[in-house]
Amino acid sequence: MNERPGNLESTRQASRESAAYWLAVLEDPDCTAEERREFIAWLRSATANVDEFLRVGTLMHRLRDPKLWPAKDVQALIDEAQAPASVSRLRPGTSDSRVPATTTRRWATAASVAAFLVLGVAAWRIYGTQTETYSTSTGEQRVINLADGSRLQLNTRSRVATEFSRKGRRVQLLDGEAIFYVAKDARRPFVVESANARVTAVGTAFNVRADTQQTTITVLEGRVRVSGSQDAVETATQISSQRSDLILGSGEQAVITQDEPTPRKSPSNVAVVTAWTKNRIVFENTPMSEAVAEFARYNGRRVTLVDEELRTRKISGVFASNDLQSLVQFLASDPRVEITSDATGWTVRLRAEQSPPVN
Repeated sequence: MNERPGNLESTRQASRESAAYWLAVLEDPDCTAEERREFIAWLRSATANVDEFLRVGTLMHRLRDPKLWPAKDVQALIDEAQAPASVSRLRPGTSDSRVPATTTRRWATAASVAAFLVLGVAAWRIYGTQTETYSTSTGEQRVINLADGSRLQLNTRSRVATEFSRKGRRVQLLDGEAIFYVAKDARRPFVVESANARVTAVGTAFNVRADTQQTTITVLEGRVRVSGSQDAVETATQISSQRSDLILGSGEQAVITQDEPTPRKSPSNVAVVTAWTKNRIVFENTPMSEAVAEFARYNGRRVTLVDEELRTRKISGVFASNDLQSLVQFLASDPRVEITSDATGWTVRLRAEQSPPVN
């Protein structure tokens, strides 16, 4: 089966980023034999990895030419990489400079991309880190392939900031929800931080949902170490030494709040937690106010519950996350409920009780 264009581009982007990383690793004087073996394994895992590494390496070789510096700036190098004459020299095994136009354009694009990657490698070597920020809007979900081979699946209205270096991998979940599929690297633990929690893993998969008040961690496979964030613990106890860690295994969950920064372990229904990856919302005896708030994460329109009796009413069932109308229909099935709508959404209230007729 052919790979979809969007997935293919994501795969290529991951190869490009990994090629930049491995070039930096191999040129480091402290590069170990184990790292070289991992590099060979990475090359063998996909033909695209070989192609991207050769392209990045070729451009790095050009950047080392002393004749280029400082006479040519970065933009000049990129312009040169895009020029047909330069591209023909980059193509291995080509002795004839008269390359077909289609091939020339393809190599021009590849050379341009590689130039940007080489500059990224240079920055990494100088500053020691790579940082990126990813986000989703209302109703949007994204899958992101990270430079270390890990994968990040972002739910609606979520935002993360990544910071990778030779010594560590750090992700800040600034808001929302994500699943982290972590590539194994014992030398560089993968750390996810939120306002209330810190999660450390080496090679595993786990779901994290966070806002300013609460963080929920659910392990899908493997094991992670969980603790309250340093700030949260110090705020709650004023004694940072009281911070405690908790080990979670597959199918286990921990909830950390501002008021209770010490994590506590409990079993979890992984299928329910990850239902969002299939565009589903699962309610299990959930107060209607919480159900409405959950739908609001995925939809631009809103449901407003006027009466406390409606807000505390419990609901159970499976809904499509983008089908807010189905929740409205569920509420409308109660003859005591009155619903009005406008451009922003629906207002739901109990009908006023009618007085009995006077004889």
